[in-house]
Parts: sequence; structure tokens; C-alpha cells
Amino acid sequence: MAFRVSTRNHSMSSLQQPLAQKLMNDPVTQKTAQSMVTCVYQTHIAGFWRNVTIVWSKNLMNYSLSISVESIDHDQPYMCKIELKPWHFWAKRGYRTFEVDGHQLDAYWDLRSAKFSGSPEPSSDFYVALVSEEEVVLLLGDNKKKAYKRTKGRPALVEAYVLQERACFWQEIVLHEGKV
Repeated sequence: MAFRVSTRNHSMSSLQQPLAQKLMNDPVTQKTAQSMVTCVYQTHIAGFWRNVTIVWSKNLMNYSLSISVESIDHDQPYMCKIELKPWHFWAKRGYRTFEVDGHQLDAYWDLRSAKFSGSPEPSSDFYVALVSEEEVVLLLGDNKKKAYKRTKGRPALVEAYVLQERACFWQEIVLHEGKV
């Protein structure tokens, strides 16, 4: 028998975000994640304002980061998923390129020194950057100087802003023969 206990559920905006809601209600994510933090940002990518959804999740084995960028016609988001494996030989730094409506978007991250304080989202010593046309359109974390140096990008003329933030933490308690 298993119980799920949600310890925090917080919304910074009353805006409805169907993509964020879909990611939070995804049965695959719900089955494997023990805790998730979802943030929706609005940023200027390739000439259009787009919603970028960042989902940090944690399960028993690892952490993961999913980046989803809304398309112009809002039908199919562009996705990039990064698994943060706990193995020593796996580097927690990298980049990935994907296309958004025919434009190149680069995701850079450095989580080698990241500190986690009970949340799947790092609290310090990390960065995640999205770069479009040599412009850093979204920058998360406190290592901004390192991010700009690595991406060789310039700061965005208009910074991204948070539309919605939601965190769900739960743990499964399994009872065996009356013991917790």
C-alpha cells in the first residue's frame, strides 16, 4: 500500500498554462518522479515571444531537467530532456542543440557544483542557459559570469520573466507487515 503526500503546491500566477499542466499530469512523469518543480517563462526567441517550460524532477536514481519551448502555432512544443546521472564518469556539464520553428536553439548547463536543498531544482552554484542567435534568451542559476563566458552569447535585450511556478513534493510510504 502506498500513500502520496504532497508537501507543497504553490502557484505564482493565476494564468492557465496548458503545456505546464500537461507535463505535471503526464503519467510517465508522475510514475517516476518523486518531486518536481515546474517554471514557465516568457522569452523572446527567433523574433517571437514564446513560453519556455522548465521542469526539474527527482526520483530515487537521478535528477532530470526538461526544457520545452512553445511553437508559433502552439500545436507541438519543442523538447529537450537532460538526465543528470549520479555516476562519477558522467559529466554534469554539456550542451544540446535543437530546432524551434526552423531556428537553432542551444541549451547549455553546468551542474557539476550544484547544491540541492531538498528540492529537485538546484539552489546555488549552477547555470542553465538558452541561446538563440548568439543571445542568451533565458539564464537560470547564479553562475551567470561562467554561463556568458561558455556560451559566448550576449545578454538578451529584454530579460525573460516568470509566468508561473509550481512545485510538487511527495514521497511514497510503503507499509510492510505493519512497519513503515
